[in-house]
Amino acid sequence: MLAEIEIKDQLLAKMTVGGASKIVPLVDVTNLLSNIITVDESSWLPPNLVFLKRNGGNVGAVYYFPEQVKTMRYGNERVVNFQIRVPPSLFFFSLTALKGDKFKINKMAAALIPEYNFGTGQMYQWPFPNSSLTYSPGFCWGSDAIAKRMYEGEGATLEQLPILYQRFFDNTANDDLGWKFRNDERSSALKSIHPDKVKPWTAKTMNDFFRSVSIDEISSSLHFEFKNF
Repeated sequence: MLAEIEIKDQLLAKMTVGGASKIVPLVDVTNLLSNIITVDESSWLPPNLVFLKRNGGNVGAVYYFPEQVKTMRYGNERVVNFQIRVPPSLFFFSLTALKGDKFKINKMAAALIPEYNFGTGQMYQWPFPNSSLTYSPGFCWGSDAIAKRMYEGEGATLEQLPILYQRFFDNTANDDLGWKFRNDERSSALKSIHPDKVKPWTAKTMNDFFRSVSIDEISSSLHFEFKNF
């Protein structure tokens, strides 16, 4: 039977089946469609969003970012830049829906993956000191006004959440990032690789450098079930 779906806003969708219409949470529609379409085909979803799920009043979202060359910035009085090749990354969010199309960020976590294979791929913790599964809200943003406004103020839309991926690398206010990054053994593997010469990350190279993390650990940290992801 043909179903028609009309996206009302970022929270609701109108589903019509056999002439009967019903307003349903958008996350329910997303869960349904995720079983029959690929990420590339779901162009109506916000960029980078690969998973959206509702559990009572809470919402879980996962964003995928491909391997990229990023410029790390650190230092308050003297800003120092260097480039690194960041492996493919997943950002996990535990959210609460606010009025309109905004969401409150309860906590977030980040993980590295060797390739775009969520079903069987191993995940690894981000090797940066100001991201932690045990720290609340998951990331320390220093005095980053944009990130803090998204966390503590007006909230963020699903389209805006990927901004936090870029803000992490652009943030110059959190000086502990630069100091610990330069002196942490696990992180030195990232720092020492020239972006123009390094080969794509593989499961083997990531096993050599980073601590593995399970979906159970992330789910427990964020108090949201991501197992179906």
